[in-house]
Amino acid sequence: MLNKKKIIVGSLVLFSVFTIWYLLIKESDYCIIFKEKTASGTIFQGIQEWTAAQHLSNNEVYSILEKKNFNYIKQEMKSGSTQMEYTWELKPVNDSVTEVIVGIKDLNNSLYNRVTAPFFATNFKKE
Repeated sequence: MLNKKKIIVGSLVLFSVFTIWYLLIKESDYCIIFKEKTASGTIFQGIQEWTAAQHLSNNEVYSILEKKNFNYIKQEMKSGSTQMEYTWELKPVNDSVTEVIVGIKDLNNSLYNRVTAPFFATNFKKE
């Protein structure tokens, strides 16, 4: 009986810690990971050029919040009432392959996205 109680309490504590991390601490709502067969500097420059192209074609305004060497860019995008934060991490696997991790956070609906994303199609998933 005592072991069952410990298992239940342990499970509840683990679930609570996970829920707090997922809803309050996790930095992004969505995470996309892919590998590219090119150097991180090329991708870094490509992200900056893509930013300028998005401004011209989609009327999206990007501002760079933080940059580190050729491996990290944090941007904020504004388009009408939509505000998104993109966090780009570039990790060289070797001299010709780079792993790209993009964290995306909707600054207006972050909590809603985190609660509904596992169960329903959100606007972000539809786009």
